[in-house]
Amino acid sequence: MRSTYLTTLHHLVTDIQPSELLCVGVDAHTELAEYIRHQQCHVVCEQKIERLMEEMGVVRRADLAYVAGALESVPKTLGAQLLARLRDLLAHRVLIRMPASEDDRWHGSDLIALGFSELDLKDAVADRPRLFEFNIQNYKTTPDWFNAEHWAHPHLWRP
Repeated sequence: MRSTYLTTLHHLVTDIQPSELLCVGVDAHTELAEYIRHQQCHVVCEQKIERLMEEMGVVRRADLAYVAGALESVPKTLGAQLLARLRDLLAHRVLIRMPASEDDRWHGSDLIALGFSELDLKDAVADRPRLFEFNIQNYKTTPDWFNAEHWAHPHLWRP
């Protein structure tokens, strides 16, 4: 039986419909194998973060980057650098699978500090992985006060 987490992940990726997919980590390609098998998309897979960091200029910008099984095995600074580069340069949208239990290095607050938001999995329980997303389209909503209606009126100022 397929886990609910993988079903949710598959539906999310199907909704995004990436034409370019970047899989980072030992588990990323495996978890998206069903989607990759049934869809026409260009896939780049890299299991070692160090190699991906060296080849940053070679990899073109993907519609979606999926990171699974990569952050747990590298120093936190290298992982943070990778996530920042994925977010800023290599992908329009980034999904990260984190283990259910936070290890000594990575906490949910670390990913939130990098601009990621935790996706609310409908049946999230303690032993299921957590999914974080960065999507530039909904990263920051424009505040209501930031429009011309609330600005100073130049015609009211005297020279």
